[in-house]
Amino acid sequence: MKTLSYSFLTAVLCSMAACGGGGGGSSSFSGITLTGVAATGAAISSGTVEAKCKTGTGTATSNADGSFEVKVSNGVGPCMLKAVDPITKTTVYSFVEQGSTTANINPVTHLVVANVLGDDPATSFTQFTDTVASNITTDKINAGMTNIRAATAAIGTDADMKDVDFLKGSMKAATSGQAGDSTDQKIDALMASLIASDKKISDLATQIKSVKSETEAKSKMETVVGKAKNALESCPYVRSGKIWALNIYGGDPVGYDMDFTAGSMKMTNLSTNVSSDVVLKKDTSGKTIPCAFTSTIDGNALEVRVSEGGVWAWAMSSSNQFGITVPQQTNNSLTDANFAGTYPAIAFLNNTSYGQFADPRKYVINTSSSMKAYGCDTTSSTAAPDCTEEIETITSDSCTKNADGTYSCTHPDGGSYKTILYSTGSQSTMFITVTDTYVSQFKTTFNGLIAMTKLTPMSLPSVGQERAAGMEWSVGSYYTQNSSLGFYSGENSGSKVMTVSPQTNSYTYVIAPQDSQPTTYTRYINPQSGFALTTKTNFKSLSIGSPTGWALGVGQYVPGFGGNFKDFNINIRAKR
Repeated sequence: MKTLSYSFLTAVLCSMAACGGGGGGSSSFSGITLTGVAATGAAISSGTVEAKCKTGTGTATSNADGSFEVKVSNGVGPCMLKAVDPITKTTVYSFVEQGSTTANINPVTHLVVANVLGDDPATSFTQFTDTVASNITTDKINAGMTNIRAATAAIGTDADMKDVDFLKGSMKAATSGQAGDSTDQKIDALMASLIASDKKISDLATQIKSVKSETEAKSKMETVVGKAKNALESCPYVRSGKIWALNIYGGDPVGYDMDFTAGSMKMTNLSTNVSSDVVLKKDTSGKTIPCAFTSTIDGNALEVRVSEGGVWAWAMSSSNQFGITVPQQTNNSLTDANFAGTYPAIAFLNNTSYGQFADPRKYVINTSSSMKAYGCDTTSSTAAPDCTEEIETITSDSCTKNADGTYSCTHPDGGSYKTILYSTGSQSTMFITVTDTYVSQFKTTFNGLIAMTKLTPMSLPSVGQERAAGMEWSVGSYYTQNSSLGFYSGENSGSKVMTVSPQTNSYTYVIAPQDSQPTTYTRYINPQSGFALTTKTNFKSLSIGSPTGWALGVGQYVPGFGGNFKDFNINIRAKR
């Protein structure tokens, strides 16, 4: 039992690798070169970056870490810049005055542009004229930054941009392989406040564009985010507001109202109106663990860890229950452009007679909101799976949007789905609760949860890359070889990349268990499907990940269990 739990616990380590695009150029180039980092909290990887200058334009693709280099042939400043996240279509703007060539592009610079120009940044960029350019001066930019710093200070120290040069200063944006620096975390805090209040950066920009003073900027921010200005201590990623709690084993989403007001933190069940105290999680030395808290629900001890993207993992060890939590968003729609695309997915299913098993899938959502599901070939032990066999279609006319923002859908073979859409600046995600849905493989119905996050670029790590012990926290359930079901939660051990093979899209890494010699794992990635396959002797797992610090994994012994994946895992990047 101990060996399996450790194998599965570590199977999704190194699960989320960064990727890149690039700028590049010629030594004979004549003009200006604009550089910086594009981010929405997480790095904008492989995003389109455009520049419009008083004279000249340019376009480039951002790298894995969000860095970019835009060359404007014969260019003369000032310039406006635009960056588009390829996954969510989130668009943010920035600018540089004449004589400057450095400008980050992020939600905070977006607000500065709105305030300085007194207009929607998209409109100013589209209609970029000499009149617009004449307003991009050092004095006006400094005045705009002063106003926006006052606005961010209104939502707490986690977001306060005082003394932070978010426009021209160096910054490290979060990727799947690394947490962001302090500037990036403050941007995360701003985005988390908007997400928790069910708002977007464009909503705030509309309010902030007309402010003329720091006092007015602060007031506008407080009006837009409301109680979401309150964050969990030591965690800018989780804010007061309504959330959905989803159980990995199925059942309708449970709504809670989270209140992180200092000194009186509570979570209240929206159906029963019963409140429970929220307590910061401490380590053995009494130090607060970032983005971790505990509570007691119906007599059961609850532990929660939060990712940078606002996705939580929760565990109730006493009842062997665990799952995912996300902020409630009522304004999302399946027809939104940011939800169209390809999603690697895992269906976590269970049945009283058959127990639990996992079904890796691929979903493709088109612009008319219909969803096609594809089965994945998981037989290979030397390649991450492709997913090409069409298994079902859920059409838009089988789904109805509810007042709480969820969708109720009817499965074509019977049973029902409840769908939750969750979108941030860098991820588009869907979670589907499954009730009495027919599974042809077993010729009976199952309950469970389908989790998916839109396909993001994947690439191989570097030899020698390490993850420190305790950098991740995992919760999951697993089967032993004698078919007993176990449960675990806790911090993961460290790992180190030993070899990398571009030819097979794979790498090896070692993890040192507490009671034996280091164990070697081989990991294969599939950039087309979004899945990663991890193998070691007699065991393999599949996982999908997000650039904002969370991943899902499933595992199986080989041979055994008829080839089904019966081990479940949720992984959260714990250290920041």
